[in-house]
Amino acid sequence: MITSLTESGYREISTLRIRMRQLAGGEFGARTADDRFHETVRAVDGLHGTSVAGLLLNMGPNTISSVFDLHGESYALDSACSGGLMAVANAVFALRSGRCRIALAGGAQLVLTPDLLVGLCRIGAISRSGRCLPFGAGADGFVLGEGAGVLVLRPLQDALAAGDRVYAVIRGVGTANDGTVQGGMHPQAAGQLRALRRAYRDARLSPGAVGYLEAHGTGTTVGDPVEIGVLRELRGEQSPPPTSARSRPWSGTPSTRPAWPG
Repeated sequence: MITSLTESGYREISTLRIRMRQLAGGEFGARTADDRFHETVRAVDGLHGTSVAGLLLNMGPNTISSVFDLHGESYALDSACSGGLMAVANAVFALRSGRCRIALAGGAQLVLTPDLLVGLCRIGAISRSGRCLPFGAGADGFVLGEGAGVLVLRPLQDALAAGDRVYAVIRGVGTANDGTVQGGMHPQAAGQLRALRRAYRDARLSPGAVGYLEAHGTGTTVGDPVEIGVLRELRGEQSPPPTSARSRPWSGTPSTRPAWPG
């Protein structure tokens, strides 16, 4: 069981009373003289034993393993937008190495506190119009969402033998990192190309053999041009553009890295 769990704020909510007591006691500076602050501390519910499930990210996948009596490796990871895809990539690696025969991989995100939203707004990443328009002329950022999803992965031969319904086949996986960057919101073309080329090489396919591409599609003035340039360089100027079911060049999705052609 491999899941991507994005920091949601539950940890901060659960430990709020402890932090407030530390502030009131002067552990982070001068002791407050305002009696109302101490009253506020007493008004906050205490930290309960059941809160541990939210304080430790590994408790998410491990709880699932416990409920379904799963005995394989079980852990959580966080790689931001590519978290769910990284969970799938790690599941593919586990299946290939024989560490398991069936893998559950997925991701979940809940936004319970405004910290992340406020921070992203201040750096101009969140759309002021409330719309995400990947690769559009009017794109002004993305919109935060919440959700969860899980995939059941197993070798194709095993799935066919068991009579499973096969929705898709992952032929190749590629992962990479940009290395040194100007900031977390500034993707590097070299890193994206590295991940894509590794995926195509792993799948033993040429970039021109794929007719549908999904991209990160953040709708930002920083991210979109980089992705467009990467896809053009990957496929070559002479290659016909990939199309989607609606005959659009590409569609926006949670992430481009890791990537896999299928």
